[in-house]
Amino acid sequence: TQLGCLLCEEGERTAAVDAFRIAIEVHPEFPDAHYHLADALTALGDLAAARPHWEMFLRHNPRGPWAELARQQLSRFADR
Repeated sequence: TQLGCLLCEEGERTAAVDAFRIAIEVHPEFPDAHYHLADALTALGDLAAARPHWEMFLRHNPRGPWAELARQQLSRFADR
């Protein structure tokens, strides 16, 4: 997850997506990896792929500091 975050900071979102996916393979219930993967996918415009990761993040972290941001992202789907 840390590598993915560094890659995002460098503007390498596609490589970051790969790093986040690897993190999720190793720790499938790690909410931060789902959050950052969803964020990177959203930034890349792949909202359909991002949605399940926003949902998974909220399933594991419904009250954390990023929960409201995740809910805001998911609200984009309600309009569709």
